[in-house]
Amino acid sequence: MIMISLAEVIAYIADLNRTDTFYELDDKYFFHSHNLINCSFGATSEFYFVATGRRQLKDTTVNLAEEYYNILNPVEAYIASDTSNTKINSSKDISSFIRHGRLRWRFEQPDEPMSFYVRGVEPGLKRFEPSHIDFSCLIDAANFALGGSLYYNFYLNKLNENVDDYIKLFKNTCEKLRSSYAVSGISLLYGTYSSIQPELCYPIYKIFPGLVYADVNGFRLETQKREDVIRDVNWLTAVGSIILEKHPSIVKAAERPPAGVIVHRYDTGVIFQAGARPMIGDANFDDVPPAYKAVNRILRPARFEEYRGPYLRVPDIVDGNAATREWITRFD
Repeated sequence: MIMISLAEVIAYIADLNRTDTFYELDDKYFFHSHNLINCSFGATSEFYFVATGRRQLKDTTVNLAEEYYNILNPVEAYIASDTSNTKINSSKDISSFIRHGRLRWRFEQPDEPMSFYVRGVEPGLKRFEPSHIDFSCLIDAANFALGGSLYYNFYLNKLNENVDDYIKLFKNTCEKLRSSYAVSGISLLYGTYSSIQPELCYPIYKIFPGLVYADVNGFRLETQKREDVIRDVNWLTAVGSIILEKHPSIVKAAERPPAGVIVHRYDTGVIFQAGARPMIGDANFDDVPPAYKAVNRILRPARFEEYRGPYLRVPDIVDGNAATREWITRFD
């Protein structure tokens, strides 16, 4: 377990990036306060969709949570909603909690949104500290102002060793949710994005542009139920049918992708893969992955830019609106 300063963390990450050994970071945890670990590295996938009360989407998210649990097979895990939480011992406990337990009334009512998360507790860590085993979703309802979202974390070494399986899982999730937009890449893991830690780690995002800033709630609040916009791009970026219909140039690029970009298709959309594996780059050395730039050029017409406030959490001395603008345009 590593406890070092921010400057040392940045130098350490830069060295791992330079030597292409970044995937060793799974067992490293950085910083601590009040005896809690605050930050780690992993991979995160985010998915956005609009359910509008469809019972099928609630069923789908339960099935996806069970599949995720079985893939990562945590030693200790909990399932929680806004009203309760309980320890689980198998994927069957997820279905029991939602379909037959505390969330049953939300599960059965199309006019009620439903949210839950499944989190693994890794050896040596506390329950609410960052975890590579973290699956969370909100399924919107017809009378709910915001769209739905789902995210899950992953181990970097598992991704690196099984890239094809990771892409298959991402594609399968896009297909089952009928995602309007989804993104996946290397990320900083926190217990929650509402903590102060993303603000303190802002310098890390400034230097390593390939990171995912995976605050699903922030983007949902800004875009409401829009299905024709994206936030930014990363290693895997999926766009749905509404975006494809609105932007013929994206369809054309999917048919003839530029060098370094691989295209995967799902029932209602297209996935652009920027290179063989996810990368973080290093702005200090003008190292921005070319394939990320190429995907950004393709999808830039669909980018949401009408932020009413900062998307990134930043220190008080930083202009949050300017930082948000810099972040979403970092691959331009």
